[in-house]
Amino acid sequence: MKKLLSILALVIFLVATISVANAANKVVAENGALRVSADEPLAAFTAAFKFAELGSPVICTKADFSDGIAKDVPNNEVDGVKFIIPDNEKKTILIVVIPFKNDLPQEGLVVNLEFQGGVATLDTTTIHHQSGISLVNRKAEQLDVHWNPIVINTKSSVLPMEFSLSQNYPNPFNPNTTICYALPNNCHVELYIYNVLGQRVKTLVKGEQTAGYKTVTWDGTNDNGRTVSSGIYFFTIKAGSFTKTAKMSMLK
Repeated sequence: MKKLLSILALVIFLVATISVANAANKVVAENGALRVSADEPLAAFTAAFKFAELGSPVICTKADFSDGIAKDVPNNEVDGVKFIIPDNEKKTILIVVIPFKNDLPQEGLVVNLEFQGGVATLDTTTIHHQSGISLVNRKAEQLDVHWNPIVINTKSSVLPMEFSLSQNYPNPFNPNTTICYALPNNCHVELYIYNVLGQRVKTLVKGEQTAGYKTVTWDGTNDNGRTVSSGIYFFTIKAGSFTKTAKMSMLK
């Protein structure tokens, strides 16, 4: 952790003490790989991404530097440092590549990424004080990055290994919230919303479904189409022999 913090402090120092160079620099996704294109060689590449909402079934199953511009960057306190930290609980990825002696090529693959559980959308966030994407040249100038959120689709062949029900997101919510669940095989599925009195207020799913990662949205209405009052609610899934209940809060 001390090493991580010291490296991030170095990056923040570089970013905070420089002017921004106006250049057409890009970070894009291509076949699940993150690629960079810069107008000049790079002294550092760092990125802090959020790839899904909290509670989403989407997880990162692969993140590495193989066959990319960072493949030969040493990872020690003298010659350079590089690491990737995917956090499937917080749905974030932190990427740091800093060669202390040699430049990074100005164009090429940076990291290979794979996800399962749904569509991953890489958008910038802040992790350990590292914010967004930083491309730094040897003059200690931060390059202006042209950035749009990147969508990376899950490979269709990947199926869940077990049943699961994730916490809804957002939570608390108003007016809509999303519930995600996983089915390792085809089965009959029932997903209901209950109030604190144990009364069923909404049927979200009832019927046969194929295996895979599923999502359903509740708009805060009951089976009669009326908006329910704010408060605590419970959602329960029955899928084959699997049952699970979770709690959520609706605010107005």
